[in-house]
Amino acid sequence: MSSRLIDAIEKNDLAAARRALVESPGLIGADAHGYTPLMHCALLGRAELVSLLLSLGAQPEERDASGHCAADYARARRHDDIASQLTLAARPRADRPFFGAEERQLLAGLLGSDLVDRVLRVANQHAGPTPDRDPGRENAPSQPAAPAEAVAGRPAAAQTASDRQPVQASLQTKEPPPTEKPVRLEDLIGQSDAKSSLDQIIALARVNAERRARGLAAHQVTLHAVFSGSPGTGKTTFARYYAQEIRRLGILAQGQLIEVTRYQLVAEYEGQTASKTAKLVESARGGVLFIDEAYSLKHGQDDRYGQEAIDTLLKLMDDLRHELIVVLAGYTEPMREFLHLNPGLHSRVPNLIEFADFTDEELGRIFDGMCARSGMQVAPPDRALAVAEILKRKKGRHFGNAREVRNLFERAIAQQSARLARLDLKSLEPAQLAALQYSDFTEPPDDHDAARPEGQGAAVSASLAKLDALTGLATAKQAIREVADFYAIRKLRGAGAQAHDIGLHMVFVGNPGTGKTTLARLLAGIYRDLGILPGGHLVEVDRGGLVGGYEGQTALKTRERVEEALGGVLFIDEAYALTHGNDNYGREAVNTLVKCLEDFRSQLAIVLSGYPAQMERFLDANPGLRSRFARTLLFPDYSDEELVAIGRNMAEEHGYRLDADACARLRLLLAAERLRSSESFGNARAVRRILETAYKRQASRLMAAGRSAEISPEALAVLSAADLGEPGP
Repeated sequence: MSSRLIDAIEKNDLAAARRALVESPGLIGADAHGYTPLMHCALLGRAELVSLLLSLGAQPEERDASGHCAADYARARRHDDIASQLTLAARPRADRPFFGAEERQLLAGLLGSDLVDRVLRVANQHAGPTPDRDPGRENAPSQPAAPAEAVAGRPAAAQTASDRQPVQASLQTKEPPPTEKPVRLEDLIGQSDAKSSLDQIIALARVNAERRARGLAAHQVTLHAVFSGSPGTGKTTFARYYAQEIRRLGILAQGQLIEVTRYQLVAEYEGQTASKTAKLVESARGGVLFIDEAYSLKHGQDDRYGQEAIDTLLKLMDDLRHELIVVLAGYTEPMREFLHLNPGLHSRVPNLIEFADFTDEELGRIFDGMCARSGMQVAPPDRALAVAEILKRKKGRHFGNAREVRNLFERAIAQQSARLARLDLKSLEPAQLAALQYSDFTEPPDDHDAARPEGQGAAVSASLAKLDALTGLATAKQAIREVADFYAIRKLRGAGAQAHDIGLHMVFVGNPGTGKTTLARLLAGIYRDLGILPGGHLVEVDRGGLVGGYEGQTALKTRERVEEALGGVLFIDEAYALTHGNDNYGREAVNTLVKCLEDFRSQLAIVLSGYPAQMERFLDANPGLRSRFARTLLFPDYSDEELVAIGRNMAEEHGYRLDADACARLRLLLAAERLRSSESFGNARAVRRILETAYKRQASRLMAAGRSAEISPEALAVLSAADLGEPGP
């Protein structure tokens, strides 16, 4: 055997071995002792090289000077799969298929099943029996004699017959380090479109590899790819599968997967990025370079270091196109923008593969798989509730898909351990140690009662009690309760009712100080406790928070605020201020909002707030918004009695108390201000302003009356009529 072929076999370099054999077909034969490359590959467990040699005509029935065939060498080292493959290949033609199922499937895809079946029938009819042999040597000793140096991984040609030792001695040698467990496409959940796209690329590469092996001109195929999608959708796992399959075809020498980000490619100082990028690309040579969040390579047009990394990468992708595959990965929209701004990359990476978010059913299967692999048991009711916890997070910002499932599962393991640690561990049954219950999947971990569904009901009741405690707002309260009742009943009806939904978006109209913002904050908590939206947070903005300062900035700014509110409530105060006559920026914000309402359906609630007349004109001018906000809640002005009650509550929150005279004085002050202000009356805001003035007057009154040490706690807490002041003109 030639040193070139020996070196390729030793390194398990499929591509180098293929090139050597195609250029010099004679290398496939035996040396002076009858030792063949096929025997050497069988001995070392090189399954892919064995398949290559068989496809190029190697004879598995050949025997060396000691009477051993390649299958014997494989059995001696416990490579049973290779031994079975060689035994089958050595059978007479009449006893085995003309070619395997994988080859038939490939040809059927190219030529059609009918034509392939006819070829098979004719081929099997004309493939006469081969001479009788005993290729498998079924009755041969399990440890046949073989050249010692061949067993150790070197060819027998350098040895004499007296140097040969039994193969049994080879079993004492160190086995090669175990390789990473192969990725099986059928084991990966979901992503049918991504699987189909990747299979097409691999099929084309497989046909090309076969053309090269037969001396035919290969198609010009670019194997670089873009994997885009949300986090946790399997992009890295699919990249590993891609590298594995391309390596099996002999296109890549090693097939390793090198995962990097901007940090590994871009240097801190000018002039160092090119060498840093080139060095890392060299480490991936013969395999796949996986660049995660590839769009982060360049931060803005002025990022010279990032552009230097991209330019270096482009050149090396051309120079090493037969020795390297580059996979660019990241979120869908940023990746599209990144490729658009870097046409050199776009033209070199034609394979665009989109990874969809997992469906609810697929997320459940991922959860089941994690439990099974860890030996954990979850009762069906608790399993359903755990999956519901995952789906609640699906409505939040940047949902992590399988990562979200993994995070929840790992937290459950930690919380189960904390729960069991309170017990006598030695007295627990194995089933108790392996059981996860619903409280293990929820936060906080110690609140096991609140974790149960009935505990969640208590949380909803507490939120609704806060709603009921608000002064006035009877109509708005009733509308919120109707929404809460709908979702509570939908949960009781089960999975079949989940598809039916009602709009979460609302319009709040009323004068200032009528409780619109307060109710929006409570609404976010109620939606969270009902399991509708996971965040429970409120993002408050006005026109300035949505509209940019120059063209093109508004859409981006508006979308950022929407994404910030995902999983919660976006409250847009004085929404009518978005459009002023021919205000193009404001209209851009409105159009972006309309689009986001479709893109993030059921992932957030948007509340538009403002004065009644202005909001009516605003919605009339934007029918796309009105049709998406079917529920409008009217917040009427508070009565004087309601405002006094609000004043008492505000004072108590700050540790003060209004005496009877102060309450009467507050009523007079509010009535006078209502008359003066008319349409601009501030309702609860007016109360707050009066009380803030009263706090300062009380402090001055008490300090003027005597030493501070002599002031009683009662005097410190009471606000008098004098503190509130006299009604103005």
